[in-house]
Amino acid sequence: KRDSEAQALIDEYEEDISATWAYSRALLAFRKHGDLSQSRKLLKRAFRVNPSVPAYLTGAKPLPTEAPEVIGFGDENEAIDYALEYYPLWWNTPGAVDWLKRHR
Repeated sequence: KRDSEAQALIDEYEEDISATWAYSRALLAFRKHGDLSQSRKLLKRAFRVNPSVPAYLTGAKPLPTEAPEVIGFGDENEAIDYALEYYPLWWNTPGAVDWLKRHR
């Protein structure tokens, strides 16, 4: 429930290309606007940044109990790291996980 603070951070790190920012941008757009073209566009961009994230967020792949030691851009470890941190936000946003599944 701190969407305005999240938006300020996203705006500050607009050029960052990590999965953290790409998926967080998409989630925030969904929280603010629902399933509109702008939020779908951001989600598709996030899929390109790291296509492994949705499997962990939706539960298709189980999350390990510990975060990976080494994380690379676009790799499986980045997906795990993001999901471990942001899983609750996705699941506590009504409709977000279903939206993710629908557009994957």
